[in-house]
Amino acid sequence: MNSLHHVDLNLWVVLGALLETKSVSESARRLGRTQSAVSHSLAALRGVFSDPLFVRVGAGLEPTSRARELEPLVTAALAKLQASLAPAAAFDPKQLRRTFRLFLSDYAQVVLLAPLLERLDAVAPHVVVDVTFRADAMDEVLREVRDGRCDLSVGPPVDTSGVVTQTLFTDDNVCVVRRGHPFARRPTLKAWVALRHVVASPRGGLRDFVDDALAKHGLERKVVARVPHFTAALALAAQTDAVTLVPGKLAHVWAKSADVTVVKPPLPLPTFTMAWFVSEVARTDPASMWLRSELKRVSK
Repeated sequence: MNSLHHVDLNLWVVLGALLETKSVSESARRLGRTQSAVSHSLAALRGVFSDPLFVRVGAGLEPTSRARELEPLVTAALAKLQASLAPAAAFDPKQLRRTFRLFLSDYAQVVLLAPLLERLDAVAPHVVVDVTFRADAMDEVLREVRDGRCDLSVGPPVDTSGVVTQTLFTDDNVCVVRRGHPFARRPTLKAWVALRHVVASPRGGLRDFVDDALAKHGLERKVVARVPHFTAALALAAQTDAVTLVPGKLAHVWAKSADVTVVKPPLPLPTFTMAWFVSEVARTDPASMWLRSELKRVSK
Protein backbone atom coordinates (compact mmCIF):
# COMPACT_ATOMS: atom_id res chain seq x y z
CA MET A 1 0.00 0.00 0.00
CA ASN A 2 1.31 3.43 -0.94
CA SER A 3 1.86 5.93 1.88
CA LEU A 4 1.70 9.65 1.21
CA HIS A 5 5.09 10.34 2.74
CA HIS A 6 6.69 7.87 0.32
CA VAL A 7 5.36 9.66 -2.77
CA ASP A 8 6.63 12.87 -4.37
CA LEU A 9 3.63 15.22 -4.32
CA ASN A 10 4.92 16.94 -7.44
CA LEU A 11 3.70 13.86 -9.30
CA TRP A 12 0.12 14.96 -8.55
CA VAL A 13 0.76 18.26 -10.34
CA VAL A 14 1.97 16.35 -13.39
CA LEU A 15 -0.98 13.95 -13.21
CA GLY A 16 -3.39 16.89 -13.04
CA ALA A 17 -1.84 18.45 -16.14
CA LEU A 18 -1.92 15.15 -18.05
CA LEU A 19 -5.56 14.56 -17.15
CA GLU A 20 -6.41 18.03 -18.43
CA THR A 21 -4.29 18.12 -21.62
CA LYS A 22 -4.03 14.42 -22.57
CA SER A 23 -0.57 15.34 -23.91
CA VAL A 24 2.97 15.01 -22.57
CA SER A 25 4.27 17.93 -24.65
CA GLU A 26 1.41 20.28 -23.69
CA SER A 27 1.72 19.32 -20.03
CA ALA A 28 5.46 20.04 -20.18
CA ARG A 29 4.76 23.47 -21.71
CA ARG A 30 2.20 24.38 -19.04
CA LEU A 31 4.41 23.21 -16.19
CA GLY A 32 7.58 24.78 -17.57
CA ARG A 33 9.33 21.41 -17.68
CA THR A 34 10.94 19.31 -20.38
CA GLN A 35 9.01 16.54 -22.10
CA SER A 36 11.57 14.11 -20.71
CA ALA A 37 10.85 15.23 -17.14
CA VAL A 38 7.10 14.81 -17.63
CA SER A 39 7.64 11.37 -19.20
CA HIS A 40 9.73 10.32 -16.19
CA SER A 41 6.99 11.57 -13.86
CA LEU A 42 4.38 9.59 -15.80
CA ALA A 43 6.52 6.46 -15.45
CA ALA A 44 6.71 7.05 -11.70
CA LEU A 45 2.93 7.56 -11.50
CA ARG A 46 2.37 4.26 -13.31
CA GLY A 47 4.48 2.58 -10.64
CA VAL A 48 2.57 4.27 -7.82
CA PHE A 49 -0.82 3.17 -9.13
CA SER A 50 0.27 -0.05 -10.83
CA ASP A 51 -1.65 1.11 -13.87
CA PRO A 52 -0.68 2.57 -17.28
CA LEU A 53 -2.96 5.58 -16.54
CA PHE A 54 -2.65 6.78 -20.17
CA VAL A 55 -2.40 4.85 -23.43
CA ARG A 56 -1.55 6.31 -26.80
CA VAL A 57 -4.49 6.53 -29.23
CA GLY A 58 -3.53 8.19 -32.49
CA ALA A 59 -1.63 11.42 -31.79
CA GLY A 60 -2.87 11.76 -28.22
CA LEU A 61 -3.17 9.99 -24.88
CA GLU A 62 -6.32 8.35 -23.61
CA PRO A 63 -6.80 7.95 -19.84
CA THR A 64 -7.48 4.47 -18.54
CA SER A 65 -10.48 3.74 -16.33
CA ARG A 66 -8.20 4.08 -13.27
CA ALA A 67 -7.10 7.53 -14.42
CA ARG A 68 -10.74 8.56 -14.89
CA GLU A 69 -11.48 7.43 -11.33
CA LEU A 70 -8.59 9.54 -10.07
CA GLU A 71 -9.45 12.68 -12.05
CA PRO A 72 -12.07 14.24 -9.70
CA LEU A 73 -9.95 13.42 -6.64
CA VAL A 74 -6.78 14.89 -8.14
CA THR A 75 -8.59 17.97 -9.44
CA ALA A 76 -10.20 18.68 -6.05
CA ALA A 77 -6.95 18.08 -4.13
CA LEU A 78 -4.93 20.39 -6.39
CA ALA A 79 -7.62 23.09 -6.15
CA LYS A 80 -7.49 22.97 -2.34
CA LEU A 81 -3.70 23.12 -2.32
CA GLN A 82 -3.78 26.09 -4.70
CA ALA A 83 -6.35 27.84 -2.50
CA SER A 84 -4.05 27.42 0.51
CA LEU A 85 -1.46 29.57 -1.30
CA ALA A 86 -3.85 32.51 -1.66
CA PRO A 87 -3.16 35.58 0.51
CA ALA A 88 -4.93 35.59 3.86
CA ALA A 89 -8.17 37.54 3.96
CA ALA A 90 -7.83 41.09 5.29
CA PHE A 91 -8.43 41.22 9.04
CA ASP A 92 -11.67 42.99 9.93
CA PRO A 93 -12.24 43.55 13.67
CA LYS A 94 -15.90 44.40 13.05
CA GLN A 95 -16.45 40.79 11.94
CA LEU A 96 -14.40 39.26 14.76
CA ARG A 97 -16.39 37.10 17.17
CA ARG A 98 -14.00 36.10 19.91
CA THR A 99 -13.57 36.12 23.67
CA PHE A 100 -10.08 37.18 24.76
CA ARG A 101 -8.91 35.90 28.13
CA LEU A 102 -6.77 38.54 29.86
CA PHE A 103 -4.75 38.58 33.08
CA LEU A 104 -4.97 42.12 34.51
CA SER A 105 -4.33 43.35 38.06
CA ASP A 106 -6.89 45.67 39.62
CA TYR A 107 -4.51 48.51 38.70
CA ALA A 108 -4.48 47.50 35.02
CA GLN A 109 -8.22 46.87 35.07
CA VAL A 110 -9.01 50.39 36.29
CA VAL A 111 -6.52 52.08 33.96
CA LEU A 112 -7.11 50.06 30.78
CA LEU A 113 -10.51 48.37 30.75
CA ALA A 114 -12.83 51.38 30.47
CA PRO A 115 -11.07 52.98 27.48
CA LEU A 116 -10.53 49.55 25.91
CA LEU A 117 -14.22 48.63 26.15
CA GLU A 118 -15.20 52.00 24.72
CA ARG A 119 -12.83 51.44 21.83
CA LEU A 120 -14.07 47.87 21.24
CA ASP A 121 -17.65 49.08 21.14
CA ALA A 122 -16.69 51.30 18.21
CA VAL A 123 -14.42 48.99 16.21
CA ALA A 124 -15.13 45.39 17.35
CA PRO A 125 -18.67 45.12 18.75
CA HIS A 126 -18.63 41.29 18.92
CA VAL A 127 -15.44 40.97 20.99
CA VAL A 128 -15.67 40.00 24.68
CA VAL A 129 -12.89 40.30 27.27
CA ASP A 130 -12.75 37.75 30.08
CA VAL A 131 -10.51 39.16 32.84
CA THR A 132 -8.89 37.31 35.70
CA PHE A 133 -5.86 37.85 37.95
CA ARG A 134 -3.72 35.87 40.39
CA ALA A 135 -1.04 38.10 41.90
CA ASP A 136 0.57 35.28 43.87
CA ALA A 137 1.01 32.95 40.89
CA MET A 138 2.97 34.88 38.28
CA ASP A 139 4.88 31.78 37.15
CA GLU A 140 1.58 30.03 36.52
CA VAL A 141 0.19 33.08 34.71
CA LEU A 142 3.19 33.19 32.38
CA ARG A 143 2.89 29.45 31.80
CA GLU A 144 -0.75 29.88 30.78
CA VAL A 145 0.26 32.72 28.44
CA ARG A 146 3.00 30.57 26.90
CA ASP A 147 0.64 27.60 26.48
CA GLY A 148 -2.10 29.74 24.91
CA ARG A 149 -4.66 29.33 27.71
CA CYS A 150 -4.41 33.09 28.28
CA ASP A 151 -4.42 35.46 25.31
CA LEU A 152 -2.60 38.34 26.98
CA SER A 153 -1.28 39.47 30.34
CA VAL A 154 -0.18 42.88 31.62
CA GLY A 155 2.44 43.31 34.32
CA PRO A 156 6.00 44.33 35.15
CA PRO A 157 8.45 43.21 32.43
CA VAL A 158 10.01 39.77 32.87
CA ASP A 159 12.24 37.70 30.63
CA THR A 160 10.95 34.17 30.09
CA SER A 161 11.19 31.73 27.20
CA GLY A 162 8.20 31.18 24.93
CA VAL A 163 6.67 34.56 25.82
CA VAL A 164 6.90 37.79 23.83
CA THR A 165 6.76 41.05 25.77
CA GLN A 166 6.78 44.76 24.98
CA THR A 167 6.57 47.86 27.16
CA LEU A 168 3.06 49.26 27.34
CA PHE A 169 3.55 52.39 29.45
CA THR A 170 5.62 54.00 32.20
CA ASP A 171 4.09 55.21 35.44
CA ASP A 172 5.10 56.80 38.73
CA ASN A 173 3.83 56.48 42.31
CA VAL A 174 1.75 59.11 44.07
CA CYS A 175 0.25 59.66 47.49
CA VAL A 176 -3.52 59.54 47.92
CA VAL A 177 -5.48 60.93 50.87
CA ARG A 178 -9.11 61.79 51.52
CA ARG A 179 -10.34 65.09 50.14
CA GLY A 180 -9.70 67.90 52.65
CA HIS A 181 -6.84 66.05 54.34
CA PRO A 182 -4.29 68.46 55.92
CA PHE A 183 -1.43 66.64 54.22
CA ALA A 184 -2.70 67.76 50.80
CA ARG A 185 -2.19 71.40 51.85
CA ARG A 186 1.30 70.87 53.31
CA PRO A 187 2.84 67.68 51.85
CA THR A 188 6.17 67.71 53.68
CA LEU A 189 8.32 64.66 54.29
CA LYS A 190 7.90 65.04 58.06
CA ALA A 191 4.11 65.21 57.74
CA TRP A 192 4.05 62.20 55.42
CA VAL A 193 6.10 60.01 57.75
CA ALA A 194 3.86 60.97 60.68
CA LEU A 195 0.73 59.66 58.92
CA ARG A 196 -0.72 56.17 59.19
CA HIS A 197 0.14 54.27 56.02
CA VAL A 198 -1.85 51.65 54.12
CA VAL A 199 0.38 49.53 51.91
CA ALA A 200 -0.99 47.98 48.74
CA SER A 201 1.06 44.86 48.08
CA PRO A 202 -0.48 42.27 45.73
CA ARG A 203 2.29 39.79 46.52
CA GLY A 204 2.46 40.39 50.26
CA GLY A 205 4.91 42.16 52.57
CA LEU A 206 4.61 45.20 54.81
CA ARG A 207 7.93 46.68 53.71
CA ASP A 208 8.71 47.90 50.20
CA PHE A 209 10.82 50.40 48.24
CA VAL A 210 9.28 53.33 50.14
CA ASP A 211 10.80 52.09 53.40
CA ASP A 212 14.18 51.75 51.68
CA ALA A 213 13.95 55.34 50.44
CA LEU A 214 12.96 56.61 53.89
CA ALA A 215 15.77 54.67 55.56
CA LYS A 216 18.30 56.68 53.53
CA HIS A 217 16.97 59.75 55.36
CA GLY A 218 16.99 58.00 58.74
CA LEU A 219 13.18 57.91 58.74
CA GLU A 220 10.58 55.21 59.30
CA ARG A 221 6.84 55.27 58.58
CA LYS A 222 4.02 53.62 60.49
CA VAL A 223 2.24 50.96 58.44
CA VAL A 224 -1.18 50.13 59.87
CA ALA A 225 -2.46 47.80 57.16
CA ARG A 226 -1.42 45.81 54.14
CA VAL A 227 -4.03 44.98 51.50
CA PRO A 228 -3.60 42.88 48.34
CA HIS A 229 -5.37 45.30 45.99
CA PHE A 230 -4.66 48.91 45.08
CA THR A 231 -8.37 49.66 44.89
CA ALA A 232 -8.81 48.50 48.51
CA ALA A 233 -6.01 50.83 49.59
CA LEU A 234 -7.66 53.71 47.74
CA ALA A 235 -10.99 52.99 49.41
CA LEU A 236 -9.34 53.01 52.84
CA ALA A 237 -7.60 56.30 52.11
CA ALA A 238 -10.93 57.84 51.09
CA GLN A 239 -12.64 56.73 54.31
CA THR A 240 -9.88 57.34 56.90
CA ASP A 241 -7.01 59.72 57.66
CA ALA A 242 -4.50 57.17 56.38
CA VAL A 243 -2.35 57.74 53.30
CA THR A 244 -1.54 55.23 50.60
CA LEU A 245 0.89 55.15 47.72
CA VAL A 246 -0.41 53.84 44.39
CA PRO A 247 0.44 54.13 40.67
CA GLY A 248 -0.24 57.58 39.28
CA LYS A 249 -2.45 56.53 36.37
CA LEU A 250 -4.65 54.58 38.75
CA ALA A 251 -4.85 57.43 41.27
CA HIS A 252 -5.92 60.01 38.71
CA VAL A 253 -8.66 57.76 37.31
CA TRP A 254 -9.89 57.02 40.85
CA ALA A 255 -9.89 60.70 41.82
CA LYS A 256 -12.43 61.47 39.09
CA SER A 257 -15.18 59.63 40.96
CA ALA A 258 -13.99 59.37 44.57
CA ASP A 259 -13.43 61.88 47.38
CA VAL A 260 -9.65 61.64 47.30
CA THR A 261 -6.77 63.98 46.52
CA VAL A 262 -3.63 63.00 44.65
CA VAL A 263 -0.40 64.38 46.13
CA LYS A 264 3.14 64.21 44.80
CA PRO A 265 5.38 62.22 47.18
CA PRO A 266 7.64 64.45 49.28
CA LEU A 267 10.76 62.47 48.29
CA PRO A 268 11.97 61.09 44.95
CA LEU A 269 10.67 57.60 44.12
CA PRO A 270 11.50 55.46 41.09
CA THR A 271 9.17 55.15 38.10
CA PHE A 272 8.23 51.73 36.75
CA THR A 273 7.05 50.17 33.51
CA MET A 274 4.20 47.87 32.59
CA ALA A 275 4.28 45.51 29.63
CA TRP A 276 2.02 43.14 27.74
CA PHE A 277 2.85 39.45 27.37
CA VAL A 278 1.68 37.03 24.68
CA SER A 279 2.86 33.61 23.57
CA GLU A 280 5.36 33.18 20.75
CA VAL A 281 2.58 31.50 18.76
CA ALA A 282 0.35 34.58 19.11
CA ARG A 283 3.09 36.96 17.96
CA THR A 284 1.87 36.93 14.32
CA ASP A 285 -1.80 36.09 14.94
CA PRO A 286 -3.81 38.94 13.31
CA ALA A 287 -6.39 39.08 16.13
CA SER A 288 -3.70 39.18 18.82
CA MET A 289 -1.72 41.82 16.92
CA TRP A 290 -4.86 43.92 16.61
CA LEU A 291 -5.71 43.59 20.34
CA ARG A 292 -2.19 44.60 21.33
CA SER A 293 -2.36 47.68 19.10
CA GLU A 294 -5.68 48.69 20.67
CA LEU A 295 -4.27 48.16 24.16
CA LYS A 296 -1.31 50.34 23.29
CA ARG A 297 -3.66 53.00 21.93
CA VAL A 298 -5.73 53.24 25.11
CA SER A 299 -2.73 53.13 27.45
CA LYS A 300 -1.32 56.46 26.26
